[in-house]
Amino acid sequence: MVKSWYVYGYTNRKPEEAFVYPGIDGEPVQFVSEGELFAAATEVDAEEFQPERLQEKVEEPVWVQEKAAHHHQVVQKIFENVPVLPVSFGTVFASKPLLPEEKESYLQSRLKEVDGREEWKVKLFLHVETWMNHADSAREMEESIAGLSKGKQFFARKKLQQDLRARAEQEAEERASELFHAVASCAEKAERKKTWEKQVSGRREEMAANDVFLFYGEEQLNEAASRIKAFKEEEEKLGRGLIVEVSGPWPPYHFAAAETT
Repeated sequence: MVKSWYVYGYTNRKPEEAFVYPGIDGEPVQFVSEGELFAAATEVDAEEFQPERLQEKVEEPVWVQEKAAHHHQVVQKIFENVPVLPVSFGTVFASKPLLPEEKESYLQSRLKEVDGREEWKVKLFLHVETWMNHADSAREMEESIAGLSKGKQFFARKKLQQDLRARAEQEAEERASELFHAVASCAEKAERKKTWEKQVSGRREEMAANDVFLFYGEEQLNEAASRIKAFKEEEEKLGRGLIVEVSGPWPPYHFAAAETT
């Protein structure tokens, strides 16, 4: 059977303890090197993982979900042991995943940038109806509508709902921006990413923010945690339906993913 190499990422050192983890095709994950850079990779069936076959596979949701989850788990496990530059899911080399000298030098510099760093994600979700129900203007406008004829009330309430929804989304965006800048000021790097639709997030609330941050050391992390906590407590007291979700630490997917081409 002809073998290819499936790659998870690159690191500048092997884990100190034995790294025993099955690869995407059943073979163990290895740390392959011919210099100072190591590729975390595993041998795979060359035929099954050739580009054309992979393209067919990515059209199968169950296969993609399973294999992408595995890819992330391996990268996460590596990250828990050594600094890592993740590569994209589905990266395959026909032979050993060794890089040209200039590319290896570039990745070495990127690894130094992320050594000891952690990526954290902060998402905001908005329950629009809750926010609308807490709006002072809603009560005032509802009282004014009550004096209209029934026919006019229908259209007035429809317009009121549209206006309140737009206002809720605008105010939630303003709050999201406040939180982003508060946390970004104590992080090494920060980015605002595109928000997800409900079918992607799996939440019934609308996503109001999808931010990522790169932190170095306990001081930055603790300060960020304190600011997020204060924001959450303030919103919980207001009860307007703005929910904060924090996750991490993650490998630096958004700040230092390896480019192998």
